[in-house]
Amino acid sequence: MKNNLAAPKPSLTYRLVPDDLYDVARVLWVGESSHDAADLLAAHDDESMTLTEVQHWLEDYLIQEGRCPSKDAKAAGRKDGHSQRSIERAAQKLRVVTESEGFPRQTFWSLPQ
Repeated sequence: MKNNLAAPKPSLTYRLVPDDLYDVARVLWVGESSHDAADLLAAHDDESMTLTEVQHWLEDYLIQEGRCPSKDAKAAGRKDGHSQRSIERAAQKLRVVTESEGFPRQTFWSLPQ
């Protein structure tokens, strides 16, 4: 049986600083932090919520526009305040269908059937 009955230990902060002798970085312990593991996990939840928002945005966009050039969807997303990386991750999560055609090659996005 395992128990965590001890008081939680404080979180520590550090910086990476150059070590000129060996030309590498080394850890410089700075002190205690007011953040704990729960704070870090909450930040991850915020990122997941943001991705969900981008997914909803992209799904709505593709429902409204239908099959469209991926560059147009990305430009519209950036205009609405979403990063290109978030839009691409949302497209993966939604399993957006990607098709390339023409010369020069152009990529189109659409929702799966």
